[in-house]
Amino acid sequence: MNYDNFDYNHEHNTDVNGSLSGNSGNENYNVSGAKKRFSAVGFGYMILCVVSLLAANIAALVSAYLFPELSKETWFLLAVSTLPIYAFGLPALWLVIRKEKAEPPKRASFGVGKFVVILIICFGFGYIGSYIGNFLMLLLSEITGYDYSNNLLSVIDGTNLWVVFLFTVIIAPIGEEILFRKLLIDRTKKYGGAISVFVSGLFFGLMHGNLFQFFYAFALGAILAYVYYSTGKIWITVVLHSVINFVGSILPGLLFNGMDIEAVGSDAEQMLSYFSEHPAQMLGFIFFGFFVLFTIVAAPVLLAVFRKKIVFEKEDCQLPKGKALRVAFGNAGMITAVVVYILFMVTAIVPLPV
Repeated sequence: MNYDNFDYNHEHNTDVNGSLSGNSGNENYNVSGAKKRFSAVGFGYMILCVVSLLAANIAALVSAYLFPELSKETWFLLAVSTLPIYAFGLPALWLVIRKEKAEPPKRASFGVGKFVVILIICFGFGYIGSYIGNFLMLLLSEITGYDYSNNLLSVIDGTNLWVVFLFTVIIAPIGEEILFRKLLIDRTKKYGGAISVFVSGLFFGLMHGNLFQFFYAFALGAILAYVYYSTGKIWITVVLHSVINFVGSILPGLLFNGMDIEAVGSDAEQMLSYFSEHPAQMLGFIFFGFFVLFTIVAAPVLLAVFRKKIVFEKEDCQLPKGKALRVAFGNAGMITAVVVYILFMVTAIVPLPV
């Protein structure tokens, strides 16, 4: 694999000194126009969150009343928590932002070498973000005395792998890449690629609604956003997203199929005893452990090696350096969206009174 041309071959000249705050700016930028655009986007994604959660809760309550047995099935819980986003949230979002002109990124090449490098970076920072989220929730459990658990993992662990494959490897990557990359970046990139990528990653992290997933979702969302911004090809991010979800949700189930977690235990002697009787599971455990460790080490190294290849074009309405964050978030829509997302995240942390 040849990484000499790791940067994306746009026809336009690029500014390698771009930053989150924007590049040197453009005389065509319009602060009021930019605020209006970001405000509309913010309101749209706030509506996406509210409508999706309302629809999911209504569906859960109705199903619990009409089909109590069905509502206990883990595949049904997965469907109720996923499908309302696309059946109700997506149309609601579209109604709010449809008048904002979409300007897709310019298309550029993306070879196998770039795909592999990006995939390793995604895995590495995804695992790092996951460990950060789990550590914070563990710390919160110690402080409050409340047992916080990752409900999503418990649902996935008890579900048929083919059902998990359908929702996490096919439906979610397609839907989420349209929602958080295609629709969002097409409407914000004109004010600066860096701020557009940041907003995409932030909303993607916040939409997951909990600290377990926020950090890794934010990291993955920002990386995938940059890939779409740099290539203009949404199918690439869909494939990347699918591979990431497959490794995160399906591969462990295949490698550890039939593993008795209680029998494995937590001390070294008990683990060695168990794995000596189950060599295939031991090999899967070792392979996956080395894979996680390799990507965690390799991701920051690769990012450091190719950091100068991460470029953002100067856009037609590029916001001046130092103003992009203030303009993007200093408006009613974005403020409301961030507050609503954080409130929903807090409600997922605060234990309900018994």
